[in-house]
Amino acid sequence: MTGADVLKLRRKLNMTQQQMADEIGSARETVAMWETSKTRKISNLAKRALARLADK
Repeated sequence: MTGADVLKLRRKLNMTQQQMADEIGSARETVAMWETSKTRKISNLAKRALARLADK
């Protein structure tokens, strides 16, 4: 999963960065960094949480 995928998912779910962060147990700043590719590392734990969110 890339930062662009995170952004697409968040928009599809009509969520703010804060709402997504709360759902997956992360910080809003982390979601923002993923989306803007300021960090390429998305942990496996976060990827699983994002996948669960996508399946809702």
